[in-house]
Amino acid sequence: MKKVCLVFLFIIIGSSVGIAAAVASELTYTPVNPSFGGSPLNAGPLMNAAIAQKDIEVPEDRSTSRNLMDDFESSLTRRVLNSLANQVIDTAFGGGDSGDLADGHYEFGDYIIDILNTEGDNIQVTITDLVGGGTTTIEVPYY
Repeated sequence: MKKVCLVFLFIIIGSSVGIAAAVASELTYTPVNPSFGGSPLNAGPLMNAAIAQKDIEVPEDRSTSRNLMDDFESSLTRRVLNSLANQVIDTAFGGGDSGDLADGHYEFGDYIIDILNTEGDNIQVTITDLVGGGTTTIEVPYY
């Protein structure tokens, strides 16, 4: 009787393992987004979820026209400031072909720039913003 129960128990355990092995399969990934191979039926709900999360509000008085004179003035100001910065760096570090940096008082746009070149010590550049009223002083040492 014991043998019959043991045999019966092994048959039940063996068949359940066999059934589990027959039911199991590999895991496969199926994309959700239709752009990456998912079902095209998912496009609507995904788009609605994206629109619901969008926080950016577009101002209604957005102007598409640009003032060419303001753009030109801004470009010219940036170019002069860039040239002046290159001259300060070239003078302080002893390189480049931008020529000698002359002491002076330069006014253009909304800025006043004062340059004081103390030989052997440093170059002092003072920038005054006429609109905001702020003043910035930069000292560049010689190397």
